[in-house]
Amino acid sequence: MCDCLSDNLNKIRFRLIESLPKRADLSTLKVTYQNKVLRLDGRKNDVLIGVDIEFYKNKRDGVLEKRKVKNFTSIEMSHCPFCGREYEK
Repeated sequence: MCDCLSDNLNKIRFRLIESLPKRADLSTLKVTYQNKVLRLDGRKNDVLIGVDIEFYKNKRDGVLEKRKVKNFTSIEMSHCPFCGREYEK
């Protein structure tokens, strides 16, 4: 398995450190991916792609409801988004 996700996160962290103000306390800097999961099934990839879902329902008379339905789901990647290698199963 590749280390692209952690390598790129480290690159992002170092670039952020260069752009932070001098008074920033670097010991408190936390840079992580969103949608990171703890895998219990033995697979190696631990970052999922988040997908926001929003839509309006139709009332029985065909008019749209005023409330928007919002939901969220995640998609598991089968290949590394950076190098294209297939993740171990």
